[in-house]
Amino acid sequence: MIYKAGSLIYRLLIRLLAPFHFKAKASFNGRKGWEERLKSFKAAHTDKKIIWMHCASTGEFEQGRSLIEELKEKNPSSRILLTFFSPSGYEAKKNYPLADHIDYLPFDSKNNARTFLDILNPDLAFFVKYEFWPYYLEEIGKREIKLFLVSGIFRENQLFFKYPKTSKILSAFRHFYLQDHFSAQLLEKIGYKNSSVTGDSRLDRVITVRDTAFTDRIIKDFTNKKTIVAGSTWSADQHLLIEYIRREADWKLMLIPHELDNKKLQEIRTQLKDIAFAFYSEDPNQEALNKAQVLVVDTMGMLSKLYRFGCICYIGGGFGKGIHNILEAAVYLKPVFFGPNHKKFKEAKDLIDLEVAYSISNYNELENIIKTATIAAESKKTEKNALHYINTNAGAAKKIIQSLEI
Repeated sequence: MIYKAGSLIYRLLIRLLAPFHFKAKASFNGRKGWEERLKSFKAAHTDKKIIWMHCASTGEFEQGRSLIEELKEKNPSSRILLTFFSPSGYEAKKNYPLADHIDYLPFDSKNNARTFLDILNPDLAFFVKYEFWPYYLEEIGKREIKLFLVSGIFRENQLFFKYPKTSKILSAFRHFYLQDHFSAQLLEKIGYKNSSVTGDSRLDRVITVRDTAFTDRIIKDFTNKKTIVAGSTWSADQHLLIEYIRREADWKLMLIPHELDNKKLQEIRTQLKDIAFAFYSEDPNQEALNKAQVLVVDTMGMLSKLYRFGCICYIGGGFGKGIHNILEAAVYLKPVFFGPNHKKFKEAKDLIDLEVAYSISNYNELENIIKTATIAAESKKTEKNALHYINTNAGAAKKIIQSLEI
């Protein structure tokens, strides 16, 4: 009853906020007409195997992406439905070519879950990381649809472990493919032994990006001396990094902000008023890039390729809700550092323990960590430890496919 009431209130709030809030509007409007779109998709592929993958947003998509690629390679005639809960995930990946249809997941309700599954009736389903929608899971369980959790990770403070009665919704999963052994132990305590530790499937994707050749005239001309590549940065990250560059003339900074709207970019220009800088979109010439101490890459879709150009890499978000994808940087075997809010990210803890990654809380720590990280990189210690981590944890998608035997 509590969940039902909360779900109704959430949907009502989305509807009320839609005229005033971009994400609420996208979430509300994007779900309009989902039944017709789903029926059209199903009708076009009645004789094909239907595989459904659901991701909360972009980060979870990156964890499921390698599995989609493996599924398509092994079953080229199958049809992939990819759903997102978040508008940011849907908008970023709505044109992903390997999915045959991409849409929003209808809000979790008994009626929506029944209608969705009546239409789709998938042969296989994959939920990524920690997508646990009670009404959908209940219907999936009733229909005995083959459902699997991919790159799953569990924490002690989740309701399943505080109130074991709530864990019955997990019975819908045929198997849990997990990131770590601790998650497997937690599940076993509440009676679920159907799990395997296969690792974080994002590694498969970032390895592919790393191994794909990439050149760019502007980036190459700018990185003519030691450079910090800072990805998915927010205002608090930028404030510290720009202050460091202001004091350390022998370093350069490549800044790839998380938000690229005009207001945020103007804020960066103001912060850089006493530092020579260039903006990627303005196509600066070599002379301008030689003079610039900061290059702002104000273009979407390049970040995962750019970390290769840094001596050290900074990951934004750690002074806000949480850090962005640190594996995109670590795969280049460079030292990685970020703000203090990283406790929910297993890979951050693992890489800190290996002295590949470092956390900072203020400017003095930033200054000291850059010195420490630079020494570690020069001694090849970072490279050795990062390589060990990658080799140990890579290949999750292939492990899952082999286990499924499909």
